[in-house]
Amino acid sequence: MEALSPIRNFSKEAADNVFCHVSMDTDGFDASATPINNVWHATWVGPMWSQVGVVHLKKGKNRLCVGNLKPGARIDRMFLGLWPPFCAEPMVRIAAANCSETHPGREGSVCCVDQLGYTDGLLVQPFDTPSYDAARLDEAPWVAYDIDVPAGSGSIEIRTLPTLHVYEGREARYAVQLGDLPPVVCSIHAGDFTAEWRLNVLRGYASRKIAIPAKDVATSQRLKIWLLDPGIVLQEVLVWP
Repeated sequence: MEALSPIRNFSKEAADNVFCHVSMDTDGFDASATPINNVWHATWVGPMWSQVGVVHLKKGKNRLCVGNLKPGARIDRMFLGLWPPFCAEPMVRIAAANCSETHPGREGSVCCVDQLGYTDGLLVQPFDTPSYDAARLDEAPWVAYDIDVPAGSGSIEIRTLPTLHVYEGREARYAVQLGDLPPVVCSIHAGDFTAEWRLNVLRGYASRKIAIPAKDVATSQRLKIWLLDPGIVLQEVLVWP
């Protein structure tokens, strides 16, 4: 089970961190995930797998029920077989620094900083540039990528460093446009110590996706990303089927 679960006031008591109930026939348990010391702040820790309980399978069809999902918890995926599962690989992976074009904004320009993140990072400098209105993208700095989009439908994932907003009263936004589609504004700001914030810190990036409309043939399209707020550090662009 791959899940985001809220931690209750950093309590290490299992009863304080139950996020759902799992049952199968007469077997059942409350699934609980608890923090280990100060693990949420350890930069070297990858995604963690925890045994939250055991149910017994019988020959033939089995019915697994997940219920009583607590507010703030989310079940993303479930796996049967190899544990933990191997991560899926994207069809295309482009490092942020391998862009085809960059363009300065009204103030500030896009720069590449070596080894800023798990790849070289792209961001707007100087760091005290203003935020830009999403309705006036022509004023904001942008970066472009030429992407081979496969036939069929899919999605494009943008990975950035998991930064919070860096100035009071501002956001942490960028806008994304694939080809002639309307731009989509994404925010990567997550509240301090929320489940999303902890996941981003542990894996080393924040992620947002946009859909690829279904097409009969593969095409090459341009992806533009406007950096609307200071503090956005691009890391990778991935294409998923």
